[in-house]
Amino acid sequence: MGLVTFRRRSGVPHRQAASVWQLFDRHFCKFNDWQTRLVAQARRRGWITTRYGWKARVVTATGTTTLYNWGIQSGASDVLRIAVILAAQAGFELLTTCHDSLLVSVPEAEAETRCTALTHMMEEAAEIAVGVRIKVDVQVIRPGMRMLNADTAPLWNRIIALLDEGKLRDEQ
Repeated sequence: MGLVTFRRRSGVPHRQAASVWQLFDRHFCKFNDWQTRLVAQARRRGWITTRYGWKARVVTATGTTTLYNWGIQSGASDVLRIAVILAAQAGFELLTTCHDSLLVSVPEAEAETRCTALTHMMEEAAEIAVGVRIKVDVQVIRPGMRMLNADTAPLWNRIIALLDEGKLRDEQ
């Protein structure tokens, strides 16, 4: 997205949009340089790849934003795969992955130390896969708790209420 598109989509005056755009360029110059090199190399080669070999063909019609997104998403998938391997090697009980997360089960008494270890593994996985450490968030779900947040709790509570009222039944 260029400045003109950004200004149009944001609905702010040109001067304000230009100030935001310049601020973004100053704060994310390394990221912008990486994206520019990634796209130029992909167009020159006719393909794009991650450090670990995930490859995609690039044709004339391939959009620049598609290549930007591919670089981020494919790199993130490499990070997650490496994190899974590191966690398994460290003896974590991996329950599942979800987008960019690992769900593991640990003894409650070890939760804090295991979370710290897993955080370091995910940071290490990013450094291995894409060359930079990432910020890792941790959420601990203790026995009896659910993975609810402000967005998901109302629906969950409604479902439980319907079950309690007998309005949802197993029809099998």
